[in-house]
Amino acid sequence: MTPTPYGTPAEHLHDHLRLARLALRAAVRRRQLGDPAHFADDGELAGLRAELADGLALVDARAAASAPATVPLRRLQAVFGLSPTELQVLVLLIGLELDLRLRAQVRALMNDGQRQHPDVGLLAELLYTTPARARASPRSWGPTARWCGTG
Repeated sequence: MTPTPYGTPAEHLHDHLRLARLALRAAVRRRQLGDPAHFADDGELAGLRAELADGLALVDARAAASAPATVPLRRLQAVFGLSPTELQVLVLLIGLELDLRLRAQVRALMNDGQRQHPDVGLLAELLYTTPARARASPRSWGPTARWCGTG
């Protein structure tokens, strides 16, 4: 089945923000479970992970089928050489400015209603939703990460 192209940039952003909300729900569930040993056995968390993976694949397929003018996030990613994770960080931060409910949910997860933006730890928690991605986290966020380098 051929994916439906995006008709507007807002539609593309909306799909990315839907994925950000799913990532937030997964982070809340992981915190509820506490011990990572319970993550693999939890059906709700597995369902959220599958929905995230399917959602990412659908967004990518729809974007690939779309006219460049309707997917400016892809152009931004290409022009600045952003990794998929870096793009997700950018989308999440944009979402926090555009969606007050998303901002309130992230603040609740941070347990600090006064903080305006998530720290790197919370961003990693939201974006590294599988053990394999979590193992990649130090390369993405550590001092040797491309965006943290001084060279």
